Amino acid sequence: MMKKEDRRIRKTKNAICRALLTLMEEKDLSDITISELTERADINRKTFYYHYTDIYAVLDDLESRCTERFLSLFSKNDLEQYINEPATFFLALTTELKENEDFYTLLRNSGEHSSLTVKVIPCIKDCLAGLLSEQYSPKNPWFNYFLDFMASGMIAVINDWFLSGKEMPIENLADFFTSLFTSQNMALYLTGETNPE
Repeated sequence: MMKKEDRRIRKTKNAICRALLTLMEEKDLSDITISELTERADINRKTFYYHYTDIYAVLDDLESRCTERFLSLFSKNDLEQYINEPATFFLALTTELKENEDFYTLLRNSGEHSSLTVKVIPCIKDCLAGLLSEQYSPKNPWFNYFLDFMASGMIAVINDWFLSGKEMPIENLADFFTSLFTSQNMALYLTGETNPE
């Protein structure tokens, strides 16, 4: 009986989240009302308030789901393969972003209300740290600077890529990120040479 209830709750919350994403494609988040959301999700207000306090709580749920997708994606893969072949990591990451339109809708339309990048960037940093920690010391201050640069920069580039209509092949972005990540100049910084020639 409990499993059936859990499934029903999950189905209702999914309907609410999908409805919010659809409405965010049509108007600013601040202009969306609970009435519009419940009508689009085909539920009543009582049902909505049983699951969420307001629209921003739905947004937070959506952002957490996107973050979980990142975590599950990379926890399922062999870190050793990524260490030996960084290009496979960046291809997997960019492909996930390309196929996850929910992420883009949230990033583009939630604006100042969004904490998605705050949630996702640490996930990407953790993955990158796993790739680097075998070879470089996390105690080196450049280690964290490099992670910040890569994670934030990747999100910014991906956002621009979406805005440009995804004209460039996603593999090109993966190659670009890989070239930055494996740069010999960055390697000199990460090994302690703070003034590479």
